[in-house]
Amino acid sequence: MSYGLICKCPECKKKKQCIDSTFIQTAISGIHAVNYANGVIKELPLHLGSGSIEIKCQKFEDENEKPKSPGLTFDE
Repeated sequence: MSYGLICKCPECKKKKQCIDSTFIQTAISGIHAVNYANGVIKELPLHLGSGSIEIKCQKFEDENEKPKSPGLTFDE
């Protein structure tokens, strides 16, 4: 059983300062480790799920986004 982390953090301008994804990945690692005692799988596993955990940060700033030029554009 396994969980994976999906995020756009490597593309964010704040990736060097923000540690949110590190904390979430650590929690995922903790979930994975709960079925093991001294490196051996326990007889009665506690972690039984799997899937993806996605970070959809509302404060994401794309470092690849082109700056908006001042003035009117064709979209306005």
